[in-house]
Amino acid sequence: MGARFFRFTTDGKDPGNRFKHEGRSWGIGPRVGLDLNLLVTGPISLFGGVDTSLLFGSIRDRNGPSFATSRSDSRFTWQIGTKLGLDWEISKPIHLALGYKFSFWDGVESKYAFTFPGVAAPAKGRQDLIEHGPFLRVSYNFGTPSVATK
Repeated sequence: MGARFFRFTTDGKDPGNRFKHEGRSWGIGPRVGLDLNLLVTGPISLFGGVDTSLLFGSIRDRNGPSFATSRSDSRFTWQIGTKLGLDWEISKPIHLALGYKFSFWDGVESKYAFTFPGVAAPAKGRQDLIEHGPFLRVSYNFGTPSVATK
């Protein structure tokens, strides 16, 4: 359990640079997830997890030549993600992980399109966003019991 914050920015121009689009979205809310670890050998383990969030935030669009039209709304956004990777315990508190993650974000982008060369046409509604890719994580675990020396 925890909290999640997101912020996305999108910018675009038509081929003739006459029409512009600027999108900004953000949100904050509770996060719930489940992580699993499976010891492979010695200090190496396989990990995986899934998490989800329900976030409340705002999406703002500015469109057209000189940003003639502007639209903003506040809304709830749902997110779900998963990750899979290998973790190496370098020492008791220090870990190095390499993995791959995937996240689906519901309705955080504007459906804004340039439909014809030089003509911008805002479409109604929102579109989803998929984020995925490799990650590298170095972590330090506080409160790890130390080995007593004699």
